[in-house]
Amino acid sequence: MAEFCECGSLKLKDNCTNRKCKHHIPGPEPATYKQICYVEELLEKLHDNTKYAFRDMTIKDASKLIRELEQRVEVEG
Repeated sequence: MAEFCECGSLKLKDNCTNRKCKHHIPGPEPATYKQICYVEELLEKLHDNTKYAFRDMTIKDASKLIRELEQRVEVEG
């Protein structure tokens, strides 16, 4: 379930994803909402029920997973 900050931005791991918000904690950037939605879309196309820890996923982690899943979609159709 998605959580939102008082500024209206998505919160991941209790950190506001809006860099300008006073509740944003600098560090490895958490995966974006769009990335998470895209991962879920790719998993659905692949009929893959794998559960991922999106709360712990960084932008870099999500990008890598997206590339892997896109390759699988190309191969598996």
